[in-house]
Amino acid sequence: MNIFRNEFERRGFIEFKNAGLDKPLLERAKHRVEQVLDGSYETGAKPWSHFGDGITELTRLSQIHMTDQVIFEAITQSKIGELAALLTGSKVIKVWGCQLFHKPKLSNSKGNVGFHRDSQHMPFFKKGVLTAWLPLTNVGANSGPLTVVEGSHLWDRDDYCTGGEIQSLDRQVKSLKDYYNNKTWDEKDIILDLGGVSFHSFDVLHGSYPNKSSLDRSVLTIGLITDSVELDEKVEDYGYSMILSDEKFCPTIYSS
Repeated sequence: MNIFRNEFERRGFIEFKNAGLDKPLLERAKHRVEQVLDGSYETGAKPWSHFGDGITELTRLSQIHMTDQVIFEAITQSKIGELAALLTGSKVIKVWGCQLFHKPKLSNSKGNVGFHRDSQHMPFFKKGVLTAWLPLTNVGANSGPLTVVEGSHLWDRDDYCTGGEIQSLDRQVKSLKDYYNNKTWDEKDIILDLGGVSFHSFDVLHGSYPNKSSLDRSVLTIGLITDSVELDEKVEDYGYSMILSDEKFCPTIYSS
């Protein structure tokens, strides 16, 4: 097993500060995100969902890659697929979905994302998936970076007091520490400049604190499918079962 895969499986996440991504493309994607937030969709397709005003609170848009070709190209860079394959041993990597998390400057607690597991919000994917975290801006310690609880993907899966919608993080974290009193609660911030990317397990606890910087923070989260994916047909699929084989919605970004 390679050292990167070993670290990913042990910690539940890994970051690549120099991932070899196309920085000018990411800069163009950031500009196009600004246009999408203003309601301008280059392809004519709208996001599947849009929460937040983009000015005073966290704003989340789903399937944003369908709204703009530049954003589509940014998330389908082959290097992202190559790294995901390196971490999982998969021969094929596909995108199943993409979300924008736009955290306005000085948005305080309204910009928070509660600690959660991706698996609790999308149980349709039972296994064989992971998430890439792709910043479109430099993300420093005061920008509200992704915060991961190291090793929590190995804990018993329990949705007690978890959820991305929770914004009272001090209260939430206290409750979680009390609940997991026999575990080590070790938060790690993902600090990345433009051109970096991180990956995290579908079962690792993660969230993010306020953006205290003077700049907006924009990140694309990319849901990735490996060739060991298993689906739960008994739960809500939110429409994904209809599009997983459609390369326009769910493109293949790596194939060995």
